[in-house]
Parts: sequence; structure tokens; C-alpha cells
Amino acid sequence: METEKVLQQFGLDQKAIKVYLALLQLGKASVLNIAKKAEIKRPTAYLILDELVEKGLASKIPKKSKTTYIAENPRNLSKIADKRKSEIEKIIPDLLSIYKTQKEKPTVHMYEGEEGVMQLYNHIAEAVAKNKNIWWYGDAKKINERLPNVLPMFFQLVKDKKIQMRDFNGGSEFEKKYAKKHQRANYEIRHSPLPIHNIDMAIFDDKIAIISLFDKIYSVIIQDKNIAESLKSLYELAWRSGEKVKK
Repeated sequence: METEKVLQQFGLDQKAIKVYLALLQLGKASVLNIAKKAEIKRPTAYLILDELVEKGLASKIPKKSKTTYIAENPRNLSKIADKRKSEIEKIIPDLLSIYKTQKEKPTVHMYEGEEGVMQLYNHIAEAVAKNKNIWWYGDAKKINERLPNVLPMFFQLVKDKKIQMRDFNGGSEFEKKYAKKHQRANYEIRHSPLPIHNIDMAIFDDKIAIISLFDKIYSVIIQDKNIAESLKSLYELAWRSGEKVKK
């Protein structure tokens, strides 16, 4: 029932809802009659009725012979909701300060094995297709050996001229041949003056992906704007020292 779902938002469990609805129907009644109507045990009814009184949904009428309870006007639910909203508004600044702190912390995800790393490459491809920019640093020869589907997948992206890619690699014979064949106006390749072995790195959006291509393949993706911007500066320094591909 929709009514029960809404009442649950006021902290009432199934038994408490039964008691509250029974009390609304009875108007004023003893604990025994309320327990029978709600189909629960009498000791349980006592505990729940005290809870309803505390929430402002019922009132206790003490008598010498026996205590009776009466339901408060259901419109009190609106007052309770307004009070709760007011209390929440008071703590929102504190919650936002915590939320901001958490947002500023880098998020890290790890992928293991060829299947997991291919999942990461697919994630990168989807992100690049949307944001149109990515910088690579890595051992393209080793990527081709260990994960032969990766280079063709990203070269397909290059065919969309809106994609802008940089590729800074180790300059092996394979990488030089690859560069002459695939470099385009929107896919610039340069070779490092120093060797790059068994690693691939991508910088895109506010993320850095680092892939280890040693015997055990795994990767880590870090999402943090400040780290990404700092690594872009380092990448730019390395890029300027790189050997341009001759046409």
C-alpha cells in the first residue's frame, strides 16, 4: 500500500504502522483492544504506542483502572515532516563540507589481467569519443604484442577528425613504422630520446590511466583534477624533447 510506504519514511516499521492505523480506526482505545485490532501481542503494543506518543502521532490518557490511547490528527504528519526538513536544513552546511572534502580526494580503480585491462581501454575509448582529447605515453610495441586489439581500436577513433590525440612512445623500429603509417593532423606522434618499456599511460579529462605490461598485466586509473593537470605539465616537457616523425 502507498500509505504504508509513506509512513515508513517517518521511521515506522510494519508493526508500528499496524498499530497506528488500528488506533486511527478505533479513535480511543485500551492497549488490549489496540493490540487485538493490530493483531500483535500486548507487550509489543505498549512499546509501539509509547513510540507513537514520542513521535506526536498519539496521546496517552492515564486512568486509574486502565490507560487508553488516542490518535492525534493525521495532519500532524505534515508538521513532523516540516520539523524534520527544518532540522535537515540546519545540518546541510556541515554535510556539504564533508561532501566537498570527499569530492576532492582522488578516486582510484584497479583492473587486473588482460580482460580487465581491455575493459579499461574500452572505458578510455568511450571517454575520448565524448571529450575528444587524449595524451598517450608508452611502449606501443609491447602493447601491440600483449594486447593487439588496442592500437586498431584507438586508430579508429583517429578517423574521426574531431578527436585530438598525442602519442609519445619509445621510438623502436615498430613504433617508427607505425608512426609513419598512422600519423595524421589530429594524431601526432613523437619518439622519446630515452627508452620506454612495458608501460602505457593515458591522460584524459581529469583522469590518469597507468597500465603495466610486464608479465602480469594490470592497470590503475586515478581521477583527480590536480594530479591530471600536474602530469599534463610534465608530459608537455617530455613532448617538447621528443623526436618528430618525418613525413
